[in-house]
Amino acid sequence: MDSLSLQALLPFLKSPGWLLITVPALPGLWSQHDKNHHHYRRYLKTQLQEIVVVLYQ
Repeated sequence: MDSLSLQALLPFLKSPGWLLITVPALPGLWSQHDKNHHHYRRYLKTQLQEIVVVLYQ
């Protein structure tokens, strides 16, 4: 799901393009606040990097 969302943004980036991504971080901080804001997960930096690197190579 995450990779599909990012992949949908590829056509809108011009080379060299920049994409600013803001996501909830640190899975250990999961709380009711996340549920209230319809978050599905929290990320570690390395997890998000893995998704982005695979898509934008």
